[in-house]
Amino acid sequence: MSQPPRPYVIWSIEHTAWWAPNRLGYSETLEGAGLYTSEEAVAIVAKANYPPGTFHECMIPIAALAGGDTWRVQARETCYR
Repeated sequence: MSQPPRPYVIWSIEHTAWWAPNRLGYSETLEGAGLYTSEEAVAIVAKANYPPGTFHECMIPIAALAGGDTWRVQARETCYR
């Protein structure tokens, strides 16, 4: 039995915000972020981070983010390594 896709959110380093649903803009809140499948998130991040070595966006599994105000710290720790 296959497992359901694990949703991801995409943090825009360039815009300091989350990608909104359906790739339509950005959200400053995690609640307003779009949920993307692994395949969608990989494609978005690969296209945004071109040429290689350029980092504008990163994908984070939504399950890895805690609630409250800690999500912004977690995004920075994940994306700004």
